[in-house]
Amino acid sequence: VDFAAPEGMEEDTTSTEKPKAKESETKSPSSFAPGTGYKLSDGPPKSSQDVPSADSKDEPTPAIDLPDEPPAEQKDNVCTVQIRGDGATGRRRFNIQTTTMKDLFSFASASCNLNDVEGKSFRLVTRFPRRVFEEANVTTLEGAGIGQGQEMFMVERL
Repeated sequence: VDFAAPEGMEEDTTSTEKPKAKESETKSPSSFAPGTGYKLSDGPPKSSQDVPSADSKDEPTPAIDLPDEPPAEQKDNVCTVQIRGDGATGRRRFNIQTTTMKDLFSFASASCNLNDVEGKSFRLVTRFPRRVFEEANVTTLEGAGIGQGQEMFMVERL
């Protein structure tokens, strides 16, 4: 068996290296440099135009006083709550035996920028099965039927 180059073609040993060099020279320079990307969890880079200024809102956001989140090691009597409404979301862990519905409504108000800690202009609902929570009272989450695990609430404006 003969492994020589076909007749009429000259074998050039330098030709195998040149295309690789030419290929890298012909590529257009990219604005992406290795190590300058961001993680998906970081979100897009923020610019000064994206961040609203403190004086852009007419009403100041009221400070809310929520109980401390349970430690990460605690699994009993803990519910991870996710609030969605008006394009905003909030996620937090609550102790269902000590947190009240008023605390949950305050968290929803702050998460969705509603400026209504009393919960008079909105209600919290679950999707399936549909449950409606309209009162921001002193009933504990457990007393209101919210158990340990996870719950997602949608904000419905009244």
